[in-house]
Amino acid sequence: DREEASRLREEAAHALRLLRGALLGEQRKRRRDDDGWLSLTVWGQILGQVRQNAICVELQNPVAEVLPALREWHDAGFGGAAIADVLRALRRRGVPPARGTALLPLVACANHDCEPNAEVHFLERAAAVVVATRAIAEGEAVTISYIDGNARDGVEARRRALAEYGFVCGCGKCAREAAARGRLRRRDSL
Repeated sequence: DREEASRLREEAAHALRLLRGALLGEQRKRRRDDDGWLSLTVWGQILGQVRQNAICVELQNPVAEVLPALREWHDAGFGGAAIADVLRALRRRGVPPARGTALLPLVACANHDCEPNAEVHFLERAAAVVVATRAIAEGEAVTISYIDGNARDGVEARRRALAEYGFVCGCGKCAREAAARGRLRRRDSL
């Protein structure tokens, strides 16, 4: 909706102003915001690409690593009531995982195919490996699936699922299925 689009545009504009300030510092005062250095449109495209290629990650909260030291410190009589309150709260609620976003270059650079020759295995600590699922010829692109429904969904459902990535899949599987559907439609219309 328009309100959401306006909010996202303003957030992107704010982030771009911060980026310009951080990178250009004093030079920024001599530049206009629309001088072509990095337009809001290009910045929005960059953010969109990052959003499409980023994954959500959940890691152990760094607080969990310091809890034993805090307990020892508290048990030794240091820290007073503040540390005791923190320890009680953490005991009651636990230490929630830290959530974030990761951009994994190897995964982000792999192209999509509905009959991929590799798959991504996510590891702990926001890492992943790409593993071949069949022999990959020299010069052949390494491909992964961006969606889950490759085996069970038809070409139209897969293309709908891939729409947010900004392309219409034309892989071998989609081309064969689309051609077969076209032949069936022509026969039905005779």
